Amino acid sequence: MFVHTAIYESYGIVIGEAFRFNNYIVSTDIGCAKELIAEGMGELVEYDANDLSRSLQRIIDGKIDINAIYRQKRIDNRSISWENEVRKLGSFEN
Repeated sequence: MFVHTAIYESYGIVIGEAFRFNNYIVSTDIGCAKELIAEGMGELVEYDANDLSRSLQRIIDGKIDINAIYRQKRIDNRSISWENEVRKLGSFEN
């Protein structure tokens, strides 16, 4: 599981990496969080300690079955890897 509670962030590279390594993501609505979580690997929380604690408690209590979510995941998360992005940048000629 990966928890990210920033107020502001541009793209959110750490969230992309967490997604790539199959972490369940609990994040505020910043950067690419909404798009990645839409794939079913997490949830958005408000920038509020109570909302975050409710989300984490559902996971602790087993109301969210992270292992079942991993098994059902259908997206190729390698497509957003850091290595893949660098490879794209490296293909530009000077």
